[in-house]
Amino acid sequence: MTGPVTFLARGLLAGVFINGGISQFKGARLLAPKVEAAKEEYGVVTEVAGEDLVRLNGAGMVLAGGALLVVRKRHRAQGSGRHTAANAGK
Repeated sequence: MTGPVTFLARGLLAGVFINGGISQFKGARLLAPKVEAAKEEYGVVTEVAGEDLVRLNGAGMVLAGGALLVVRKRHRAQGSGRHTAANAGK
């Protein structure tokens, strides 16, 4: 079970990802020229337009934020695995 501080922190961080992703998705036309310039500067050759890359990144950020809200990290039981006192020094 996660504590209240972790629960709050994950929710706030998820909000940043979701808000930023939605902003990128909606404003892809404004960011596309910067992506195209960066592609030329670094010599990236791709068939995908800059606007589509911005939208894809925005969608990924929304999915990552949703995953922060939904997915819970499972913790192993203490003492399980290879890091136990019985296995120390092996």
